[in-house]
Amino acid sequence: MKRYLTIIIIIILFASESHAQDALAKLEYQDAETAYQNDNYSKALEHLEATKKLLGSTNATIMYLEISAKDKLLNTNNTSSYTHESLKQLCNDNNFSLITFYFDVTKSIYPAVGGINETQYVEFIIKAGNQSGMSNINKEELMYQALTEAATEVKTSADTHIKKIIEKHNLKRSTNNSSEIDLIEKLVSLDKLSKKYLKNFQNTAPLDKTKVVYEIQQKLQPRVIESDAIIQGLKAIKAKQYTNAIILLEKACKAGNEFGCMKREEAYLWDQITNHKDEIIQNLVNNMVLVEGGTFVMGMERYDNDNKTPHSVTLTDFYINKYEVTRLEWMAVMEEVETDGNNKCYDCPKVSSRYEILTFIDKLNEKTGRSFILPTEAQWEFAATGGNESEGFEFAGSNNKEEVYVIMYLNGKGITSVGSKKPNELGLYDMNGNVNDMCLDFYDGDFYKKSKNSINPICNQIKNWDKKNMS
Repeated sequence: MKRYLTIIIIIILFASESHAQDALAKLEYQDAETAYQNDNYSKALEHLEATKKLLGSTNATIMYLEISAKDKLLNTNNTSSYTHESLKQLCNDNNFSLITFYFDVTKSIYPAVGGINETQYVEFIIKAGNQSGMSNINKEELMYQALTEAATEVKTSADTHIKKIIEKHNLKRSTNNSSEIDLIEKLVSLDKLSKKYLKNFQNTAPLDKTKVVYEIQQKLQPRVIESDAIIQGLKAIKAKQYTNAIILLEKACKAGNEFGCMKREEAYLWDQITNHKDEIIQNLVNNMVLVEGGTFVMGMERYDNDNKTPHSVTLTDFYINKYEVTRLEWMAVMEEVETDGNNKCYDCPKVSSRYEILTFIDKLNEKTGRSFILPTEAQWEFAATGGNESEGFEFAGSNNKEEVYVIMYLNGKGITSVGSKKPNELGLYDMNGNVNDMCLDFYDGDFYKKSKNSINPICNQIKNWDKKNMS
């Protein structure tokens, strides 16, 4: 009798403990749902793990929320999550609308400007806005000032700088800095989880939830193709085994994985700027062309404003590159890879800010022992019009615009490879069109008046926020 009583007591105790665990599991699941609704997907997953541990298993309801949270987390991973609300904490109500305007603008352009990230833009736009009071100020000047200051700060460690900004302002930002390998592994894990859900619960779970999981699983498919090859390829890039990386990532690319295609291009570029850097830079140096000095009429009569009034200018000999600097040359000098979506044109000219260009020239001079500089406005115009060999063409090398002029973004053509059109009398390409060329001197409305009959004129009118970059 005692034996049976003991068994009954044990059973009752076990049932009580099981009931308690079920209750705790329900509380954990409720916390998971609350965290999910508040967009805190990492916390939701923590509560779901606790739920599964308490129950000793999972079910359709738990798995659905787990799949949804992981999907949301992957979609927001490695992206900025600054909010207007976090910006509002940093400035008064009068500044807020204009601050958010600049924030929205910079959000769209910051990836195109190498080295400067959104965090730095936000920091300096706020700084400039607070200093100016955002009243009676030219918007373009404020933007330019903010970007110039941000560019200067790139000299410091980006990670340290970002950390300081986040700590200082308590900005709301994703802190998940998982590596690309970690990201691929999470995609594969979510793919397996969604397949398991569809296999086990597609006939019993609510139809709307099954549809959501199915759509997530279909979205994942092209991203997990040849995932093992991609992971091994990424490891090969890290180990600087670029030939092996290219082979592995090419396999994934051919199978239809776009990420594999992108990383294959990155591996190719790292191979070029690591193993062929000296050759690329030497080719850049070899393309310098001597422009013999002379006296010419600077400016054009068809411009009736004062700053284009034709006047005589004399220049001594100088050298200028026959081509615009290409993206591959830029990467070789800077020793950093820049991929640009579907743009595989590495012989296309590099589009850069003034700060970036001056940094590039400094690095080029360090690597070659030369003293390269940007051409002055007078030098550029003399070279563009053919120098002493000028035949008086309307455009740089021809009266026929189509022969020498690459019109950027016209008819869907965009930027093209350097040297794709006819050169001018000095053998210089793209002096008209393709991308805008930058000169050493700055704009001054009275410069043409001041430089009349001068020798090697240069405008030194530099705005206050540019002086630090010219020192």
